[in-house]
Amino acid sequence: MISHLVELRKRLLRYVLILLLAFGLCSWQSDLLFSILSAPLRHALGPHPMMVFTAPHEAFGTYLRVGIFFSFFLTFPWLLAEVWGYGFDPRSNVVDVCVRRLRVKLGPDAPIETVRHAGYRLVAA
Repeated sequence: MISHLVELRKRLLRYVLILLLAFGLCSWQSDLLFSILSAPLRHALGPHPMMVFTAPHEAFGTYLRVGIFFSFFLTFPWLLAEVWGYGFDPRSNVVDVCVRRLRVKLGPDAPIETVRHAGYRLVAA
């Protein structure tokens, strides 16, 4: 009954591991990534741009945020694949049960038609 939640949990844990690996790589190269991000600003400031951190913790926080931003940016496709990519059970009859209940509620003249090998469609009344 909760097998889909167990599968989703495994997939999210796998994503967290990928995110941590990406964060390690991005924080290792955060000075290069920061120079790429700040290139338009340095170009706009003129020939000798000077960017200064006014406190020691600002540099650490900036490079940490750059690493976090780029790690989320790089791993977002994996997140989407892990959350929406888990397979479905082809033997499941959830849709059939819902359509059957809907037909019972709508009565014998229900505007729902079964299309063989395709699914269901609404018929104009």
